[in-house]
Amino acid sequence: MKTKQERHRGGYSRRARSEHPDVRVLKRANGYAIRYFEPGHAVATGGSRMRQETLYAADGSPITSRERARELAKEKSSALAVERARIAAGARPVNRDLGWEDLKAKHEERLLAGGASPKSIIAYSQTWRHFTNWSGAPSEPSELTTADLHAFLTYLRGYTSKKTGAPLSKHSVATHARHFRAVLNFGRKVLHCVRLDSESVGEGLRVGRLPRLLPESYDSAQLCAILRAARNHDLQHPMSQVFPLMAFLMIVGCRIGEAETLRWNQSPDRTSHEGWVDLEGGQILLFGHKTQIERAVPLDVRPLLTRLLKAMKRRVDVKAEPYVFGGQVSLAVADKRRTKTPIAIVGRSLKSAIEAVKHAVDFHWSPHTLRKNLATYLANSSHGRKLHTLADELGHDYQILLRHYVGRRKLTARQQASSSVEEVLGIVTEMGNGS
Repeated sequence: MKTKQERHRGGYSRRARSEHPDVRVLKRANGYAIRYFEPGHAVATGGSRMRQETLYAADGSPITSRERARELAKEKSSALAVERARIAAGARPVNRDLGWEDLKAKHEERLLAGGASPKSIIAYSQTWRHFTNWSGAPSEPSELTTADLHAFLTYLRGYTSKKTGAPLSKHSVATHARHFRAVLNFGRKVLHCVRLDSESVGEGLRVGRLPRLLPESYDSAQLCAILRAARNHDLQHPMSQVFPLMAFLMIVGCRIGEAETLRWNQSPDRTSHEGWVDLEGGQILLFGHKTQIERAVPLDVRPLLTRLLKAMKRRVDVKAEPYVFGGQVSLAVADKRRTKTPIAIVGRSLKSAIEAVKHAVDFHWSPHTLRKNLATYLANSSHGRKLHTLADELGHDYQILLRHYVGRRKLTARQQASSSVEEVLGIVTEMGNGS
């Protein structure tokens, strides 16, 4: 039979005395470990679940100091006391049976059931890609701490693309933090697999105040350059229709999410909240997914856009292609031959076409800046004499329109007096060439 010293040298553990409830400090040959019991975890099985953690220092070496091991035992004991009080107050125990893949799959099911767009699904998958590539992620959602969330934010701020070498912008970091916060709150409230409360999740993923700049606007030459690049792209890619999309965003000033659900005819399902083109009534009905308000955009002051839409509608089978710009998938999926990409999208991806137009001009722009550009032009022309009507037409707040857009651009006398939106923007020539 082995002696006590021989058993200890052979790697056996012995319990060190600990006054901390539900926690035992185990001394090993190379360091220490904590064995503890989680209160109320296995409610379905009728008992508590024992776990064991080996203690390591920040450099990865095992902790060999008795004092440091006792400090960690105190921290674990305090955490267990908080968990016991939380369960005693009526909260459900943390579910350790669900891992990160389970949380991801169930959250995607929740998004699909809620009618999320393909673009939103892809955005959340990009956030998950960053999280899975991060080497500091804990093994289970229940082990996530506020310090881990701070470390994940640090990883996002220091991330650089392997393809371009460009870092994530502050707004991209904030978007990923917002997505991951939504996922964790879903796991906390619905699946009960995240131990952190809402305040801890918000504190760990707090990005601070982002810089807010005044709205951008472009001169007529730059707007014509965008339309010219879009028309050249369509000539090289016969299946593409990025020129009509750029003209529509530029002249109507809607959000790109409102354009991607625009239909030729009114949807038979009124609960779908999709806009449609009413050429006979001389208006475009848009439903703002951000504001949840339906608004009408008149076509009588947009004659060239009206002619373009009528020509497009004559060339398509409305029953086979009910959406004006191909629907949500066309604007969400890149033009790449992947197994998960529908065959119909190959060669028709407006997302890829927009990126090509961006690279074809020598200045930065985005579909959303075209919306701000139109608000700037119309607010400083004859259309701005009725700011309340203009605000309703654009889906803007009246005070925001008055504060940020009025007086931002000086127009010529002809632009100020014109009733045509195309003449106010100075794109009549390009619209005539492209329609």
